[in-house]
Amino acid sequence: MSGQELQELIRHVADQLQAAIEIECKQPSHRGGTIASMASARAALLVLACDCDVRPATPHPSGEEELLTTAEVGQILRKPVGTLRQWRHRSFGPKAFRLGGTLVYPRSAVDAWIHECQSASEAGDQ
Repeated sequence: MSGQELQELIRHVADQLQAAIEIECKQPSHRGGTIASMASARAALLVLACDCDVRPATPHPSGEEELLTTAEVGQILRKPVGTLRQWRHRSFGPKAFRLGGTLVYPRSAVDAWIHECQSASEAGDQ
């Protein structure tokens, strides 16, 4: 199963779980704990779907700078999203900015940061 197929399967299960939550909410004797547990499980599934998203980033159709999500940068650097969040909090790692509330990384900033790390590593090896 490819990464994309796995992601689609996880999103499908998350959608089914959302439907079950909606049905449970309509029941006159619904239990809040059950709904909260189901909602937590759905949130975890959606995070998992993001983590297994292995699509290559596609260039912007207008030819503008390619913008990557945190999950995409994590895949490129082989680091968990949480590590990228910690790095950003410490002003470390590739530069990012918010675009409409979404954190994005310009592809050139990621490539430049990788190059800086490689250059620093090579300089330290000499």
